[in-house]
Amino acid sequence: MLMTIGQRIKQLREEKNWSQKELALKLGLKRPSAISAWETELNGPNPTQRQKLCDIFGISLNELYGITPPVYVKPDQRLIPVFDASCGKFIDWSDGSYPVGHYPENEPTNSKDANAFYVRAHGDSMTGRADDRRTIFDGDLLLVEPSKQINDGDLIFCRKDGKGVTVKKIKHSNNNIHLVPLNDKHDIITLSGKNECRCFKITEIKRKV
Repeated sequence: MLMTIGQRIKQLREEKNWSQKELALKLGLKRPSAISAWETELNGPNPTQRQKLCDIFGISLNELYGITPPVYVKPDQRLIPVFDASCGKFIDWSDGSYPVGHYPENEPTNSKDANAFYVRAHGDSMTGRADDRRTIFDGDLLLVEPSKQINDGDLIFCRKDGKGVTVKKIKHSNNNIHLVPLNDKHDIITLSGKNECRCFKITEIKRKV
């Protein structure tokens, strides 16, 4: 059974027989409600908090995500970095500034785009119809290729200065950019003008296995 990062945190905490309050204290958080919010997927830990969780539980980031198999690279592939991205509201993207070669996770790819990278999706705002190939589940890996042209209806990775990053379907109207979820329970995010954000095309979805 696939687990979200919230479910994984709960599993690890319960294995240690820690309460939410005890884990919050170990992380230096003032409110145990933050742990509850993570475990129920209301929001998630930021990159610094994820690293602290790994240190506290004595695991790697891959293990925090429930990824344990080794990474094999074929002769025609190369490793590219993997970052985190919300499929809902904008989240912090400070892990995008890791020094080259020191990314939290890497994944092999056949992409010829020199600036390509993967993002690991979190949240349910892009879970559409089961037969929709654009559907994105929590934990899926999304290949982002900045060199590709973006058209209406494409899945995109959007970065907005001061806000962070998110994953959505893109739609343009006049001078506005609309970031559209596939899950109707989530709201459309509208940005005025191209200068407010930078959008890059998602060209592949790797299902979490």
